Amino acid sequence: MTNMTVLAVAAEPAAEDEDQEQRKQQAVNELLAETSETGRRAAEWVRELAARQPEEAHRTVLGRAADAVAQACGPEVVPGGEGQLDEELAYDLSAGVVTGSPLVEALPSWR
Repeated sequence: MTNMTVLAVAAEPAAEDEDQEQRKQQAVNELLAETSETGRRAAEWVRELAARQPEEAHRTVLGRAADAVAQACGPEVVPGGEGQLDEELAYDLSAGVVTGSPLVEALPSWR
């Protein structure tokens, strides 16, 4: 075996590792794009729901929830790799904020 053959054989696993890493990154990018699109559609649905609310406060809360859904489904949630939503985003998505307090006379209408 010549030195060139040894170098070529040694380079093969590195090339395979690089190809595998590229495929992995492509799969992550495709998943992020799909998640972002799903979040965009969900946010649009919540915005339509907000527009039908007779109460200004309900429209506002649902509008904020729609923005939070879109943001949470985008790449903003990924960069730290910790999978944690920032405090404001988590607040806007919390059930108590979206549906209101049980002490309030009326909840947002889901029709």
